[in-house]
This record gives sequence, C-alpha cells and structure tokens, in this order.
Amino acid sequence: MENTFFAQQFLNLQPICTGKLHYFHHIGSTSDYAKKLVLAGAESGTLVIAEHQTDGRGRGGNVWLSPVGESLLFTLVIDPDVDRILWNRFSLIAGVAMARAIQSFCDHTLPISLKWPNDVYLNGKKCAGILTEIVDDKLLIGIGINVSLKDLPSEIASKATSLLLEKVEVEREPLLAAIITQIFRAGSLAGDNFEHIISTYNNYCMLTGRRISFTSGAYRLEGTVSGIGKDGTLIIDHGEGTIQYREAKNILLIK
Repeated sequence: MENTFFAQQFLNLQPICTGKLHYFHHIGSTSDYAKKLVLAGAESGTLVIAEHQTDGRGRGGNVWLSPVGESLLFTLVIDPDVDRILWNRFSLIAGVAMARAIQSFCDHTLPISLKWPNDVYLNGKKCAGILTEIVDDKLLIGIGINVSLKDLPSEIASKATSLLLEKVEVEREPLLAAIITQIFRAGSLAGDNFEHIISTYNNYCMLTGRRISFTSGAYRLEGTVSGIGKDGTLIIDHGEGTIQYREAKNILLIK
C-alpha cells in the first residue's frame, strides 16, 4: 500500500477542507498545531494531518504509536452548532462516525465495537482512539487510526490491530473523507436528536453486560455496565442499583 498521502485526491472527495488542509510528514502533535491555528483564527473544517507524530497522545496522556505512512493521524477543527455545554457529546459522536465510516469499507460481518468513551475496536482489539478538546471557540477532534500496520510490538499485539490486519484494505484518502463526512453528519444530531446517537452507540458498545473495574475520582470501583445513558453517561450496576458516571478512567474488563 502506497505510503504517500495524496492531498488533492482527498480534497476532491472532501472539499469542505479546501484551503484549510495542513499536511506534515513529521510533527510533534497535530492537536498542538491545530490549537495554534485556532488561536490564530482558524475556521471550522481546518484539518491538520501528519504521517508521524513525535508527541502524539491519547486519553490520559497515553502515547499513540505512528509508523510513517501506516496510520491516519489528524485533528479536525469544528464549530458545533449547539450550546457549548453539549460539546462533550462529540467524543461519542466521533466514535459513532468512525464505526460507520469503517463499516462502509468492510464486510458487515467484521465485529466493530466502541469502548466508552473514545476507542474503536475491531475483532476485540483496539484500532483507533479519539481525543476531543475545546480551544477558544472551537472544538478539536483528534483521531489516530491504524490503517495498514502489519507489525505491532509484541507487548500490544494481543490487544491492538489495524484495518489491514483485519483484512480491510482501504486507501487513506477515501477513509479520511468518509470519517469527516460522518463526523459532520452525526454532529448534526448533537442537540435535540442526540438520542439517535446514543441508540447507535449502544448498538456498538462493547462494555454493555460486561463487568469492569475503573477509576472514579480517588476510588477504584467495580460493576457491570448496563449501557450508555441518554446524556452519554456510563451506567454501572454495582449490585445495589445503578449509578451514572460522566468520568470513568482506566477501564478494565474483568474476565
């Protein structure tokens, strides 16, 4: 698979980013660069994409591995047309958008699932991560997705994968165009129609019915996931009733 990203081919498929695409071979972080652009007045649809990040990170500061030309690493700047208090919904919205975009390029028998709040899994292994941040008057959606990785470090090979390893062969340009289309499409439901996103998310949610351990504040807790609430919270049954969590970090499945 060709490692060069063809910007013009992508823009032909996704003209919303015309004049607003910033492409780098190497960069510290697409999110950090996008922040600078936003503070300088960048518009919605601004896109920063890189072949390799030296300081790429995921939720909780985790490092995202990025061999040159084998991933999609980008940050999209948007200006959601809903109250700012609802912008936290876009982590789930982006997850649904990613699942739909990937599904459009593969056999529908491939198990695609979402791990609340921001990871995409294929066949039970992590394939992509999402990080959303509010900067000034814009929302940044940072995404890293393993596209054509063939060799994963032994320490993560049992829990990570790529589209190619799951027999999904797709060029990065149409995949990126599809993801952005789906983000804007799903994003249009961020307000009064958010229940449609939650319904779809619950269909993809890999945690429902599973017992997990997680960190909430200063405590390590356990419980069984009942699903995702209408406001995007994680619903946990602790055995004596359910509690909804807006923040649940370091989620681990209990075998």
